Amino acid sequence: MAILLLNHDSHTVIEALLIELANNNGRLIILGSGDSDIEQQLTTIMSRHANFLFLNGYSDALSQHLYQSGDLFLMPS
Repeated sequence: MAILLLNHDSHTVIEALLIELANNNGRLIILGSGDSDIEQQLTTIMSRHANFLFLNGYSDALSQHLYQSGDLFLMPS
């Protein structure tokens, strides 16, 4: 996840991705928890991009719903 928060031009990598997704009517949802600094950065990014939802925490039922509804998944090992 940390690589997505590196600066790329005037945005982070994840924000550059979100801009491209927005241009194609795409959305990004991240479910999980971890490092509090990363959680704060994702929350800040979420406030600036309507096509990004960061769900801080974990729910098995929610993860199953997202898995059934999603098109692409990135999972840490």
